[in-house]
Amino acid sequence: PIPASSEERRDLRPLVDGGVIQRLDPETDEELTTFVDLALDLDDGEAETAAIAIHRGGALATDDRKAIRVLTARAPAVQLYRTSVLLRQWAPKKNIADARVREVLLLVERLASFVPPRGDPAREWWRSINE
Repeated sequence: PIPASSEERRDLRPLVDGGVIQRLDPETDEELTTFVDLALDLDDGEAETAAIAIHRGGALATDDRKAIRVLTARAPAVQLYRTSVLLRQWAPKKNIADARVREVLLLVERLASFVPPRGDPAREWWRSINE
């Protein structure tokens, strides 16, 4: 079923319990210092995630333009992924039918109020799927 609104909360416990996602917290003084430093420019969630990615050699998924700008300048080694790019990679990798991809993109647009902005590397792909 399709949720009624973006206000509906998601229970992520099954994904955590199944090992699909993992909750990480800053563990070292360096991670905490970087988190505090980044929190001057970014919201706490983005700053915490970025600090962990910087110190553990991870990647970060974000569509926040300010976060992308700050991290590109301050931590160019951190690989950044956008929603549109992740979905564009997911669809052929998992052999997802175009109709299902279109449904997913429409849900993202409706529930997350997200449409790839100008300059997004997968904007044209997104638009072509939704035609």
